Amino acid sequence: MLILLTALLAVVVTFGAVPSGPARACHDHPINLKAEVREDGSVHLTWSPPDHYPGRQLYGHNVYRMDKTTGVTEKLNASLVQGGSYVDSTALPGRTYKYWVKAVFNDGESDVSNKCYVEIPGTAGWGGAMGPPQNLKASLVEGHVVLTWDPPATGAENVFGYYVYRKDSEYGFDGQPLNDFAVTSCTWTDRTVQAGVTYWYHVTAVDRDENQSPPSEWVEVSTSELVIILTIDDHTALVNGQPVIMDQPPIIIDGRAMLPFRFISETMGIAVDWYEDTRQVVATYGGTVVVFTIGSQTAYVNGQPRLTNVPPQIVNGRTLIPLRFLANGLGWPVDWDSETRSVTIRIDLTG
Repeated sequence: MLILLTALLAVVVTFGAVPSGPARACHDHPINLKAEVREDGSVHLTWSPPDHYPGRQLYGHNVYRMDKTTGVTEKLNASLVQGGSYVDSTALPGRTYKYWVKAVFNDGESDVSNKCYVEIPGTAGWGGAMGPPQNLKASLVEGHVVLTWDPPATGAENVFGYYVYRKDSEYGFDGQPLNDFAVTSCTWTDRTVQAGVTYWYHVTAVDRDENQSPPSEWVEVSTSELVIILTIDDHTALVNGQPVIMDQPPIIIDGRAMLPFRFISETMGIAVDWYEDTRQVVATYGGTVVVFTIGSQTAYVNGQPRLTNVPPQIVNGRTLIPLRFLANGLGWPVDWDSETRSVTIRIDLTG
């Protein structure tokens, strides 16, 4: 009897024992990411792979890096990384990078690992000391965003081309350029914008070795509303805040503000046809067709007559139309500021 009681107590003690030491936490994504800069300038990354992913198959890992100066984000590995280490041999001197890792399962990527930052010693090799592109401007033309800029003030001789970057909110920047290949001219048209959205752009220069310059300043453009500001006798107009040079400024004729129709039509993407024999201009915008005749106070909007106080006129080879015709004939909100002698035209692009 004593022997049986002793055995039962031994069983109770054995099954009721509490394991010594803390319980090991399981994880289904990489953790403990660390980065070390080696003497040759390469970055040695190590991490702990996932150790708990029931019902899933682990294929490997993807390693990501963001250049804190240019904002460029890229996946570094061409093939999946096995194990828990990777060497980045493409880091450039003087740059600061952010790294992270994701595991790749049969059903997609895991959550991101912790992120770590690394500063590479040395002087930044900005592609032969290229400065940032200058004077970036953005304008809305025919529903597309047209960007123009000037070459860097320093190191322009090293420039092979340019990369264009875009974000659509203050925190919506993914670090990927819009163009797959560097553009060799100082202009780019973004044909992927949507109406009703505000976008920000910047541009970097790149040399033949794919070294990128610091980015230009961000420039903002809205596709929800087009705002054109013109000032009497001033060749510079503002289109959504960006200065644009006109060959013919607005002027005053018989006490009425007359605006350069070519500039407005090109800015708005209005199709314009000129008929020399009748001296008529036919403008098509969306579903609206406008016909006016030089010297005549009667214009036609979708076949309906509209009277103008001052007839359209040609000055310096450019057609000028009265300000009020835009407001009354086309229905665009137009404001006149008598103090600054400026005209503000607002067109809603979302409808």
